[in-house]
Amino acid sequence: MTDLFRGPYELKIDSHKFDFIFPKKTDNLRITDIALYSMILSVYSKYMVRLLKNIYFNYSIDMKDLNIFDLGSNIGGTLYYFLREAKSVTGIEYEPLHVDITWHNLNKLNSKEELKKLKLIYGDVEKIFMKQRINTSEAFHYNGEFTKLKNTDIHINNNTLFYIGIPFIDLSFGSTSVSDVILHLDNQYSPISIVVQIPCSIQNNYHEEFYNKNLPILLEKIKSKYDIKFFIDIKKNYG
Repeated sequence: MTDLFRGPYELKIDSHKFDFIFPKKTDNLRITDIALYSMILSVYSKYMVRLLKNIYFNYSIDMKDLNIFDLGSNIGGTLYYFLREAKSVTGIEYEPLHVDITWHNLNKLNSKEELKKLKLIYGDVEKIFMKQRINTSEAFHYNGEFTKLKNTDIHINNNTLFYIGIPFIDLSFGSTSVSDVILHLDNQYSPISIVVQIPCSIQNNYHEEFYNKNLPILLEKIKSKYDIKFFIDIKKNYG
């Protein structure tokens, strides 16, 4: 029987044959079993970032001015595209193996100039953000080796975009639901944008409850601060 609570293990694959996962056909790219089914495929990450650029253009927002926080960055599939467009990119990931693989892969895929914009953090999103102040007591910066992070190492301003990729099986960060994370980030930091990529079909009871109960409540609470028309259009056209 598969242990759903174990950590990931690394797979040996031919990255040229898995070019739908990675943005480039490059030798010696790394991946884990969990990342193989949970990360966002390259073509979808590319499409999403282009979509965001078009949406922001309509609001006179330039992505090159944004500081992006990827909360649960997996092995960096979306970080690659964010680094090409944004002013700065912070990826936060709870699995240390995924953090190491992200650093390895992005050093092969992104340019040196793009990598200067990256801050890669090993830490727990719930512990870092869900208090009244940022808490990095158990978080580490990673650039080939782990170094202790200070609270002042995380800077959030009005040009911040929070991104949450495909949420987890139970749609939570630890004991905190994705909905509560979104509300807290909105109330505490007033970011310019919060982007949540949610599954396009209901997969389990957690997702069903999110769509049918939590999502309408969440949108009602934040609708006065954000224009969410484009979200509704997407659901109408593709849902």
